[in-house]
Amino acid sequence: ARRRIFHQRALDALRALSVPAAILAYHAQAAGLMDAAFHYLLIAADDAMRLFAISDAITIYEQAQQCMHEYSGEKDGQTNISLSEQCHLYVQLGEAYELNSELEKARTMYSEMLTCAKAHSDSEMECAALNRLATVTAHDAVNAVNVAKALQIAESNN
Repeated sequence: ARRRIFHQRALDALRALSVPAAILAYHAQAAGLMDAAFHYLLIAADDAMRLFAISDAITIYEQAQQCMHEYSGEKDGQTNISLSEQCHLYVQLGEAYELNSELEKARTMYSEMLTCAKAHSDSEMECAALNRLATVTAHDAVNAVNVAKALQIAESNN
């Protein structure tokens, strides 16, 4: 309890100093302020994406995802995290996976986004999830065609 209070005080002091979001997320998590921790993790991951530090962004987005799942409501699985922030996480993590050529993980993320959208009857989020799933599927199809062409070329060279 004492540590949480100290981390809360550190978080309050550091907010005024404009320190990096990753540091604020650490203190928010240690203070037990999971909504704030999630918010700062998203900012930190977005910062990493802007720097094209994709692996770092994925790690931080995955921490945000874990935070969201661990601290969702105990009764019905719902979370206090806004639907727009959840959608932002799904989109950004999915895009990071795509940029990192992890298409199956991207597909899983967009499927989770679709499930969330249906659970909240959010047709805009549902449409975005379906479009992103279609894009990943198209990437897979293009990759399959390119692999087939490469195999044909390799066979003809032998």
